[in-house]
Amino acid sequence: MFLLIPEIIVENGCCILNIQGEQGMEKHYKKISRNPKGLLELLRRENSKALQITDLGSNELDSKSNLDSLIILAGTVDITIQVMSDFKTIDECRYLLDNGIYRIILSDLALTAPDEVRALVKDYTASRVVAAVRSESGKVKFNNPDISMSDIDLINHYEQLGISRILYIQSDRLDDPNGFEGEDLIRVSDGCKSRITLYQNVNNHAQLVGIQSMLKQRVDSVVIGKALFENSFPCQKIWREIEAE
Repeated sequence: MFLLIPEIIVENGCCILNIQGEQGMEKHYKKISRNPKGLLELLRRENSKALQITDLGSNELDSKSNLDSLIILAGTVDITIQVMSDFKTIDECRYLLDNGIYRIILSDLALTAPDEVRALVKDYTASRVVAAVRSESGKVKFNNPDISMSDIDLINHYEQLGISRILYIQSDRLDDPNGFEGEDLIRVSDGCKSRITLYQNVNNHAQLVGIQSMLKQRVDSVVIGKALFENSFPCQKIWREIEAE
């Protein structure tokens, strides 16, 4: 089974993307974007089976308040919610996992605190702890330019910590209308054992069909944000017409 996971990107209590609906509905969708709870409810009504909240508020001074807002937001719907954020401590991850967030997606923390991440996976299981890998031409993009590592080596490192799912980000193709690079995904799949969720890089129905064909490469899901908000898939026309009525 292939899973499509809608993404909302939240900053300062608002979704930074706005749905493009039928003519005359602009104010309606703008209002919903200012209220992420309403947006989650809308996506759930449109039959989403899981949702990703990408949090851009992780640098706030009051991190506890920010985490609580994510928990309240996730409680809006009755489906699996995963959160991607620049977590600063393992305690932040534990707090979310203990309070209604099903899955968290780690970035640098999975590399800088390996023992703590290993314990996190042991306590909450690998199904609830995912690591993001941002790759460009096979190399991982780090904030520190002195660090160099291939994406496969990094995934193998995460697997040694017990992680078994990777959110794979083809950084150099995020704005490419041609979408994902299939050969790159096959290369990564051949070099690791993890299940793979592709982040973005699917811009239309044809590309969605293409990524669905990669189940044998263990690519079994994709997170889509902007393309969904722009109604790039045929079935969305029906939802927008219903909402306009």
